[in-house]
Amino acid sequence: MTIMLSIKVNLSKFVCILKDTLHTMSNNHKVVLLIITILSFLISNCAINSDNFLKQIEVTDIEAKQALDLALSKINSVYLWGGNGTDSFDCSGLIVWSYQNVFKDNYIFTNGIELVNDVTINELYNFNANNRTKDNVKPGDIIFISNMNDFITHGGLVIEAKENSVKFINASSYYEKVIIDEWDYNELVRGQWIVGFGRVLRSKK
Repeated sequence: MTIMLSIKVNLSKFVCILKDTLHTMSNNHKVVLLIITILSFLISNCAINSDNFLKQIEVTDIEAKQALDLALSKINSVYLWGGNGTDSFDCSGLIVWSYQNVFKDNYIFTNGIELVNDVTINELYNFNANNRTKDNVKPGDIIFISNMNDFITHGGLVIEAKENSVKFINASSYYEKVIIDEWDYNELVRGQWIVGFGRVLRSKK
């Protein structure tokens, strides 16, 4: 929003100046000036708004473990669709709440457009995590689960990755509370399967 507002203001000034200048010039000079001015406007606008672009930083092992510890403190809390703390959660809400409390900041995740104070599990997968494998996943990383192709429908935070299975905490709609699960990597559980794992990316301007 800040970027678009800045562009609109700068564009209005640009149009006024261009109108005054073109009025006194020949057609050939007008074309050349128009091209140069447009390029200059675009370049300068990029420089002006560079500070508004989101930067994403991968969280450390320590920060991931801190988020996991916070999630574990919510064992048996009530499952609530759309819940994101402090006593009721859905699957993404538990993850988001845990990391927000590590950084004491509600705006560390993005929906792909801007910083927001809540995201879905699919948005965590698409915009807020770097891929991990079962061989390098660490405590506090996200486990991504699905019951349909090309869309993440569930998730949690990894507690321990074993040779054939992974233990994780999640807000379960099936059990209607926050629980600890352990699934085999290739297991089908109630029509769901493990898609992969991710290390959280913290967003900031």
